[in-house]
Amino acid sequence: MDSSSQQQRKCDVFVSFRGEDTYKYLVSNLHTSLKSKGINYAPLKEDTCKGMDCAEFKDDDEISPISPEHLKSIEESRFAIIIFSVSYSSSTRCLEELTKIMECVRYKGQIPIIVFYGVNPSDVRNQTNSFGQSFAKHLENLKGTADFHKANMWREALTQAASISGWDVRNDALFPAKVELLSLQVITADGYG
Repeated sequence: MDSSSQQQRKCDVFVSFRGEDTYKYLVSNLHTSLKSKGINYAPLKEDTCKGMDCAEFKDDDEISPISPEHLKSIEESRFAIIIFSVSYSSSTRCLEELTKIMECVRYKGQIPIIVFYGVNPSDVRNQTNSFGQSFAKHLENLKGTADFHKANMWREALTQAASISGWDVRNDALFPAKVELLSLQVITADGYG
């Protein structure tokens, strides 16, 4: 990466996730690990948390649409860590983030790091089980609207992302080591230190 593109980046990593348990058990630890290694990450969604040390997690992504600033954070990141959890696809905001990330992967060379947090990769790829149930609800809600085409974009983004080899991270005894390895993957891939 040349110095001009480094100067344009405000953050190295964007993390896309959904759910309080995902934040509490994975994202907060991941951000701590990235920060300790000097890796800049995009701030969390404004309506999610007012900084990494917040006491309360708010998951109001269905209330407020994704902002232009939020999309810009995705575009400016060199890496995108996508954490698929059971509730990920129930969020239209997460699906919009994912669609933008996969666009940046294709056209800007963004590096995706996929994490399957308590979900089967084939459920994400094929939109079955909780991912299939969420999609059925989205299709019903979008039926007859101008935004109905978004469902196909979301489906394509899920299929593409879940086809990338990823991490199987669960809340187990090896969890802290897996988070550490995940942050080291960012360092290794980008040539830090």
